[in-house]
Amino acid sequence: MASIFFDIDGTLIDRYGVVEQSTIRAVDRLKENGHAVYINSGRTKVYIHNKELLEMPFDGMLCGCGTNVFLNGEELFCRNIEKGLLYHMVEVFDQYDLPMIIEGRDWLYMDWEKIARDPYGESVFQKIRQHAQPISGNKNIEASKFSVVTQYIEPELADQIMDEFRDLFTVANHDYHVMELTPKDCSKAFAMQRVCRQTGVAKEDTFAFGDGANDVEMLQAAGTGIVMGNGRKPAKDVANYITDDIHEDGIWNALQHFELI
Repeated sequence: MASIFFDIDGTLIDRYGVVEQSTIRAVDRLKENGHAVYINSGRTKVYIHNKELLEMPFDGMLCGCGTNVFLNGEELFCRNIEKGLLYHMVEVFDQYDLPMIIEGRDWLYMDWEKIARDPYGESVFQKIRQHAQPISGNKNIEASKFSVVTQYIEPELADQIMDEFRDLFTVANHDYHVMELTPKDCSKAFAMQRVCRQTGVAKEDTFAFGDGANDVEMLQAAGTGIVMGNGRKPAKDVANYITDDIHEDGIWNALQHFELI
């Protein structure tokens, strides 16, 4: 039997949080056929709150670009950024007045007056405000990754700012709108491989679905990397197979193509 790993945003759900009914049926059919199914998301656990997703029969959640892994409801792994480094990063990004979301297992951290400048950031805050704490003045931040809004500065400056952290972090560039920093010893690929070792699944029996820059390593590490038709170029460039758009039954069609459902 195979293990199938799904990104969330742009793959399982669209930008409005809609899950296609064909996707729900596809995951149910995979389980009926004896396969294992997992969420493998850039979102940390606190930010996975879509009711339809949580009701689907996933065998595990690989969260925060591999920084936090849950298997059959039990926490397998958690990686937090060392406190001194974390607060240094906050100081650097504050110097350039960059809005940021610091992402932890139990809380998201953001400063409202900064994040509200960005429409996406404001929408995030409104959705998860009960799980949000401020960054400014907060001495108790525990988190595993950063998302930094860079769309209001020149791309060259964004790259220069991130250069200080590239030895320790993987920097996923989402079209210079947002830069996502994840500790280098963690990734979606790392989490997928850890789960496969734990469950005894060979690489050739793994399939990964994604759409964006932070899916590239996962797609390359899977036996078969599948990218949504609405996916970004970095993901499509490494795909073994490009399926249809999220709203054109892309997941269902790909799973049928590979005879998994």
